[in-house]
Amino acid sequence: MSELIESGPPAIWKIIQTDKPGLKARTLCTVDGFAAEITHEVDIKHQDYNRHVISIFDPKMLMWSAILEWGFDEVGRVPVFPESDTQKYLTGSSQTMWEHANAIVRLSRERQEVLDVEQYTAKKIRFNES
Repeated sequence: MSELIESGPPAIWKIIQTDKPGLKARTLCTVDGFAAEITHEVDIKHQDYNRHVISIFDPKMLMWSAILEWGFDEVGRVPVFPESDTQKYLTGSSQTMWEHANAIVRLSRERQEVLDVEQYTAKKIRFNES
């Protein structure tokens, strides 16, 4: 089995302008050893429509699955000028999302391991009783 790849907190390096009046930023990282992507879509005029998503790559299905999505209520108003303030703000949001995603994935994995052990034990008990 391959070693888990660990990385530090993600950072936003580049912010691009979108067709509509908005900004988009993206960073790659790992969440509990799995490849992950954090995407921020900021609508400059209507920040209520901002989207902040963290997705994990599933190597078996060969697709990205969103595990955490935040909006305006969780992230708040993103400063759009100057760009350095935007970058700092989105990097901070990315790091907070990354911490939450690590907790979600780790707890899910641990819970699944407990369920697997319980199912194995129940099957073994039923087999020994027969």
